[in-house]
Amino acid sequence: MSKQSFDFKRYKPEAPSGSRKRPLKKFKKPIRIKSEDQINYKNVSLINGFISQRAKILSRKVTKLTWKQQRLMSVAIKRARILSLLPFIVKTKFKKLY
Repeated sequence: MSKQSFDFKRYKPEAPSGSRKRPLKKFKKPIRIKSEDQINYKNVSLINGFISQRAKILSRKVTKLTWKQQRLMSVAIKRARILSLLPFIVKTKFKKLY
């Protein structure tokens, strides 16, 4: 028997059957805070840009705020929730699967 060399260039390992690439989430563009804008619980129009559709506070990676601005924003959102200017939870209706 003659030995045949193995051609590594032709060999492609198969991908595991359970691995799938997840689609990337599309985030809305971050809102820039201008120097005249104050991060305050009364400024609901500004605060709404930093809350998700389910009324969760968005992270710094998404909002592109500094750590100090993010801290002030989270305190303002929590105060606005307590004063019922913003909702704590947004209820969504789920479709029945059966």
